[in-house]
Order: sequence, then C-alpha cells, then structure tokens
Amino acid sequence: MLIFLAGIVYYYKTHLVKIDIIYTNDLHGNIDVLPKILHYIKKIKNKNLILIDCGDFIQGTPESDFFKGVSMVETFNFMRYDFVQVGNHEFDFGEENLISLSTISRFKFLGSNIVNKKGQIKPYVTEFVIKTFDGVDIGLFGLITTKTKDMVLKENLKDIDFLDEIQTAKNVVEKLYNNGAKVIFCISHIGWVGEEKKGIYEPQFSDLELAKQVPEIKIVFGGHTHQKYKKHIGKTLLVQTGSYGKSFGHLTLWFNKRYGKIWWIKNKFVYTKKIKKKHKEAEILVNHYVQETSKIYDVEIGKLEVSLNRDRKQESSLGNLVTDIIAENVKCDFAVTNSGGLRADMSKGTISYRDIYMVSPFDNTIVYAKLLGSEIKEMFEYSAKSNYGILQVSKNVKLVYDKNNNIVSLKIKNSPIVDNKFYTVATNNFVSSGGDGYVWFTKRQVVDTKKL
Repeated sequence: MLIFLAGIVYYYKTHLVKIDIIYTNDLHGNIDVLPKILHYIKKIKNKNLILIDCGDFIQGTPESDFFKGVSMVETFNFMRYDFVQVGNHEFDFGEENLISLSTISRFKFLGSNIVNKKGQIKPYVTEFVIKTFDGVDIGLFGLITTKTKDMVLKENLKDIDFLDEIQTAKNVVEKLYNNGAKVIFCISHIGWVGEEKKGIYEPQFSDLELAKQVPEIKIVFGGHTHQKYKKHIGKTLLVQTGSYGKSFGHLTLWFNKRYGKIWWIKNKFVYTKKIKKKHKEAEILVNHYVQETSKIYDVEIGKLEVSLNRDRKQESSLGNLVTDIIAENVKCDFAVTNSGGLRADMSKGTISYRDIYMVSPFDNTIVYAKLLGSEIKEMFEYSAKSNYGILQVSKNVKLVYDKNNNIVSLKIKNSPIVDNKFYTVATNNFVSSGGDGYVWFTKRQVVDTKKL
C-alpha cells in the first residue's frame, strides 16, 4: 500500500503541473473589492499563479474616473496582475489616456485585434504571450468585440480599427503553436449572454461562436456582457464572473506533461462579500483614492421621494427623468437617450453627488440636431429591434409598437409625426456620433451645447 501511494506521489510530482488562475471582468472601477480579492489570493500556496482581467476595469465609479483609471492600474500593479484585456470602456478617456496607463502598468495589456488603420497592432497591447510553468508553455492572447466601434465616441477611435475576431483568433493560435505553446487560453472582451437571455443584449459575435470555430482554444475567460456562467462547448471551457467585482473566478488546472494535455480542471466562483478580511496594505492604498473622491462625491444634495429604475427593453422612470432634463436644457421638440448610458438605479431617500454620477458616469454633453420625421421613424424602428436597448424618450413623445416591434403610432407634442417635416431632437454626444448604431444624427449638422 505504501509503495502504491509513493508511486502516486511520484507520478504527481513528475508528470502533473498545477496552475492556479484568478480572473475578474467588468470591474468598472469598483476598487473597493480589490483588497478582499488580494486577501484571498495570498492564501493560494502555489508559485504557478496567473492573475488576469477581461476588460472594462477602469470606468464607472468616481474612485476610478476621477483619476482616469490610474487608481485601478496602481492597485492592479500592487496585486501583481499579469494580463489585462482591453475593454471598450478603456477607450472612454481617449486613446492617449490608455497609452499613458500602459506606461505605468506592470502588467501587459492584451488585444490581438486592436490595430491602427493600416492593420498594424497597437504598441500598447501585446499580440500574444507564452508563460512557462515547470516546463509547460501556456499561450495566452486577448480579443475585443468589433462592436466597440459602435460603443465608443468616434473621436476616441480616430486611428483605431478592430479586426475580425475569428480570423484573428485563428491566426494567433497558429502563431502560438509555432512558438511552442502546449495549451492556449483566450482572454475575451466579446462576451456571451446565454440562451436564456438571448435578444436582451447579444453582441454580433460571441465567445460561444469563438469556441465553436476555434476549438484549439481550451479556455475562454470572458467579459463584456456582465454574465456569470461556466459552460463547455465541445472541449472548450467558457467562464465569466458577472460584473462589478461581486464575484471573481478561481480556476485550477492540472497539466499532464507526459501526455501533453490538461488532465483536470476545477473552477469556482468566489463571492466577494463572503470574504470577511482585506489585505491591509492594499486597503491603505485603496482608501487613499476613496477618501480623495469622498470629499467631493459623498456630499448630500437632496432627497428622492420615489425610487427611479432603468430598463433596457421598455420605458423607464429613470429614462423619463433624464430625457426630460435634457429637453429642459435645449429648445427642442423632444429628447432621447440610450438605455445603455444609464448605469445605475436611484433609491428613494437621501441622495449625493455620487448617486447622480453613478447614473451617468460618462463625460457626455447635450447636443441637438434637426431630423426629418421619416428619419425619426426609422430611428425608433431600429431602437425597438436593437440589441443595445431601446431609446428612452422625453414626455413629448407618444410611441406605440405592435408585438413585432413595428411602429403603430408616433406622436410628437400630441400630433402625428410628419415624414417631410424637420424636428429638433436633443440627445447626448455619444448617440449623435453614431453610438449604438444611431447613424441618423451623423447625417445632419449637430450642435454641441457643451453642457454635461
């Protein structure tokens, strides 16, 4: 019996390599969870450890946005993140800011399909990496959704293009194998919503399709769609942890060097709120940024009599308020805003600047343009069928759809819309630049009020 057990131990030490991977996605500036995550990481007794993030880590809270992501990068540096895939929101402060962040980061930004207009990969991202653990060469690369071009202000993407996800993956996988990689992982900011949520928000291309068409990828660590799942597509594992750091992933794999393949994978989602302790030094670092922003954003400014909520699929109380405010600031016939631009609900009771900021943490300005009635009808038809969510509208709009999302009735200021009449429509500069596919504004002269 002792000889048998000794044989197992020998085989384990000789042929099996254990690798731990901690992964996060869509943190959106929620820096406060990071000391807890680091406390958990420090308990892992394995030198073969990878720490990765799947994108959208810098935008969404005062603690991140006030410092334009520097606070998140510095904390990631302290935690010793290895690789971060660039997400669409990493471009919200412009490419120059992303370049600046890359100069202070001690981790590598990934983005195999982020190129300039000549098709050359951007210098601040790495096309692929091979990381060696006890003789096992792990190949890693990252992808961002090509839909990013519809999700970011056009002025922030002047010399940026996004190559086809599948073709890029096939090309990079071949390069990784040619460079000796034994197993390949993709860190993705493409996303997948799952069959049960199909139609609510689904990118043009998904991690599901990536796994089907490039089966050489053994694990796809996902982000972008704020879902939590563990799913196998063929022999490829797809995982994503949700969003805002409410949970993170811990994947452990054992690689069999004798047979050159993964022997076993164990994955679990760790709920941050269940971690009672924080890494003390990380907490000190984070508290510095929290205290700086709290002086400004946590000042009480009033009370809310009722809760205001968002809804991507239909009219919402928060959408009504925001569009009515836009309309009051511009002489217009009505106002619209994109549902995806409303990032948080507002609860009844005392409110602060932080509550207002969390609703719309973008530096978007109010703009307006004159659109024909026929163009407005086309825009609302698109809105009802868009995967990005409907346009929220101000009180001067009365809009009725049928069950197939076709317009039955559309009235502006209680009068039926006239196809060949011009109407002044107010919105934000993201929508007016063609964001979320709203190209109608780009065909007309847009006036920017410069009001936030």
